[in-house]
Amino acid sequence: MKKTITTINLENTAMKRLLLILLCVPLIFSCGEKDVKKNKDKEDHSIEEKDLNEKITEETSEQQKERIKNELLLFYVDSDRYKDNPEFLELDIQSNIRSEAEDEEEDKFILEKINEGYSHEEAEFISEKINEGYSHEEAEGLLMSEYSDIDPNESEDYYDQSEGNVSSLAIGDMHQGGIIFWVDNTGQHGLVCDLQDLGEAEWGCSGTSISGANGKSIGTGQQNTSAILSLCPQSGIAAEMCTNSTAQGYSDWFLPSLDELTQIHLNIEAINATLVSNGRDDLRSRYWSSSQHNDPKYQNDYAWTQKLSRGGSQGFPNKNKSTKVRAVRAF
Repeated sequence: MKKTITTINLENTAMKRLLLILLCVPLIFSCGEKDVKKNKDKEDHSIEEKDLNEKITEETSEQQKERIKNELLLFYVDSDRYKDNPEFLELDIQSNIRSEAEDEEEDKFILEKINEGYSHEEAEFISEKINEGYSHEEAEGLLMSEYSDIDPNESEDYYDQSEGNVSSLAIGDMHQGGIIFWVDNTGQHGLVCDLQDLGEAEWGCSGTSISGANGKSIGTGQQNTSAILSLCPQSGIAAEMCTNSTAQGYSDWFLPSLDELTQIHLNIEAINATLVSNGRDDLRSRYWSSSQHNDPKYQNDYAWTQKLSRGGSQGFPNKNKSTKVRAVRAF
């Protein structure tokens, strides 16, 4: 009797173990499924986070576009410009985006080079050479072999190729209220730029073509400026700022034409050397010219600008864009 009871207990124990195993198997699979699901959820979350980051980047670009769009619509709130020509809105937006991107790219490049130990002028030199088609290594080589030995007052002397004579007036010299950036064939007359910016302003009268303000060549800046002031009633514009200036005791300043600004860019090293040696800030960034766009399709709304650093790119933003102003005068 006792033996029978013992056998039954052993059998019961074995059955219990078997039942316990059978009960645990689903739990094990269930736990494994939970781990797999947990890992999948984590993976899905990473994908969602990546998508969100990409979406944020896209939204940032869209926000920029929306901001510019709102600024343009606000500026033309009393005008039928976009109502009559809806395609102009996208043209204006893209023009402003390109301009902002160029300015940001320039700042980043200059900052990177300065962080590497270059001066601002050296960074601009490297950038300009790269834009001319040199490799980065070649540009730095040119900097080492040429730029460090430049004497702006000698290397940038005006050279009259037709006569083969060096003028007595040198590019980069201080002269009659400004810094010489162009001299004519006589060697006695030319153009000087002001020692400081006049601030930022709109070109003015966006949506209106200014007759007589399409000159781009050297010598047309003064005529352009007069035409703008005669036909554009908007106050505080770039041409008006120049005409109202009495910098260094002179009152005949004007907004330079596109080619006149280009001459400043071509001689920027000599000009900046003089500015810095006289305790002034060097020239950089993008500036308004007095030259309205000469294409009839665009001249109502666009005018030319010149970047005075990093390759000297030219552009034609909307006339309502606030841009730097530097006056010039003739002597």
